[in-house]
Amino acid sequence: MSPSLHELIQNQRFAKRNISLPEKAIIYMHKHPTLIKTLKLGSMVLGSIGFMYPLLNKSFTYQSLSLATCSFSLFSVGCLAHKVLNIIAPPKHSMKHHLIKTATTRDAQIYYKGDIPILKITTSDPYRAGFAHGKLLAENINKLRNSYQLAMQTLPPLMPFIHTTPKVAKLQKVIQEVKKSLPEKYIKEMQGIVDGYNAWAKTKYFFVRPKPLTLEEVILLHLEPDVPHFKHLQTERNLNKATAACSAIVDKEKDGKIVFGRMMDWPTLGNPDTVVILKQDPETKIKTAEVSIPGTVFTLSGMNEHGLSLCMNICYGNTTSVNGLPNALITKLVLSTAKTSHDVKTILNKKRYKPLGPFHLICADPKKASAFFLKQHPKNHCLKESLRETPIVVTNLSKDPTVEDNVNFAKEREGRIQALFEFAKKYPRFTKEEVIKECLQLPYVNNILSAHRIVMIPEDRSIELSFDTAYAGTQPMQKLTRADLF
Repeated sequence: MSPSLHELIQNQRFAKRNISLPEKAIIYMHKHPTLIKTLKLGSMVLGSIGFMYPLLNKSFTYQSLSLATCSFSLFSVGCLAHKVLNIIAPPKHSMKHHLIKTATTRDAQIYYKGDIPILKITTSDPYRAGFAHGKLLAENINKLRNSYQLAMQTLPPLMPFIHTTPKVAKLQKVIQEVKKSLPEKYIKEMQGIVDGYNAWAKTKYFFVRPKPLTLEEVILLHLEPDVPHFKHLQTERNLNKATAACSAIVDKEKDGKIVFGRMMDWPTLGNPDTVVILKQDPETKIKTAEVSIPGTVFTLSGMNEHGLSLCMNICYGNTTSVNGLPNALITKLVLSTAKTSHDVKTILNKKRYKPLGPFHLICADPKKASAFFLKQHPKNHCLKESLRETPIVVTNLSKDPTVEDNVNFAKEREGRIQALFEFAKKYPRFTKEEVIKECLQLPYVNNILSAHRIVMIPEDRSIELSFDTAYAGTQPMQKLTRADLF
């Protein structure tokens, strides 16, 4: 039996990486979640027993006080680990373990296709769509909300990819300015998410009831991909030192069929709550399938019924004002408006959507593919490259001489991907789809922030997907066909 491409590249330099001791520890904790959970629980139980023992026996000797002090320290470490460790070392999640509850309302349905959760919106009314989304996914939104408030707004930056985002109260002016640029249908949908979540929260007992969600919180979440651009948000998100960022690859088979691969990096903070959202735009009536996160209306990766597939990658550049649409909402507007890659170029040329911060928009239809670099500039965008004889590879390189060009090891990622393509030329039996899937497992491409891996085939209207709390490239992929999506 012939060896697989994965087996063939194991001894190649581009498939190897020197891993630091801290990352080795993180990888070990990620791969052994049951052991880590047992240690956390054990430290809390043993610590509490040791602390209570001298009190119950009314023994206050030097030895008993030492035992109580050590036990209290052990208990405190266990409690801290319980709160924080999942953020630093996200526990590995099996897709077979379904975390999103299935349910049906008059406007939406949550169900599983294989091990992929799908939220199918059946109403064209934005507010009702958002309300159904917010209520059906409220538990998952609540977990994400708590994790984000702890990691982004409470804890100091413990890791390069954990940053401090100011709380809503400190950003009212910024949020209100951004709100002015949002299309009314998205504001209605976000308000629906807020009201749906709060309707769920009211069903909880008072002592465990979460605080009401606000529209400002939801808008702030939608600014997450734009956070690196704003010094005036007073963020200290130093992604230049991080080992992670999104990667996109597009190539075509010998028969001309286009293959679009994408690794999406997102701080899951231990929450593997990726969901595929199926809906129809209320204005254009175009059906879309978006690989998304509970509580959001933006598009990070997606495909529409015409086969147009796209994703967005952040990149660095100069953002001079809070004037424009958040990146991932431009992606959503394009997905729900355009039918072809040419349509995307036409929309961008008309400058209909001004970007809030610099980013890449990568798109492919059944015949063509292109990558665009958008920024705050009079021309609004430039065509980065079109798919011809060599694959499109986008790894956050900004192509802007005024900023650092190798953020998040972008050159290393691009170099390794190109090296794998060159290596695969020796083995013509491997399809481009196989090569792209393997590229998405390479070091740096597959990393601690990798939340989902996608391969889209525009001609077939199909999506293959795997997701995890980290290192999603190691999870087996599952396929959604045209019938599943549209």
